[in-house]
Amino acid sequence: PNIEKQILSRYDKILKNKDGLAIVHIKDNSCGGCHMNLPPQVISDVKLREDVVVCGSCLRMLYVEDDVEIS
Repeated sequence: PNIEKQILSRYDKILKNKDGLAIVHIKDNSCGGCHMNLPPQVISDVKLREDVVVCGSCLRMLYVEDDVEIS
């Protein structure tokens, strides 16, 4: 896949700083990495899948699992 260099660079930086865990899923409205509660707008932005969204606390990249309903 064609991944933008800027996104790949951010990913590599997060990967090095977060013990190999750069991308985490949202579970129960919380970051799967640091377990901090995420604001509704962040969750909405992740669901749109238009841009890379990071946790405001740990800066890991976030994603939503297709089969999971976020309330």
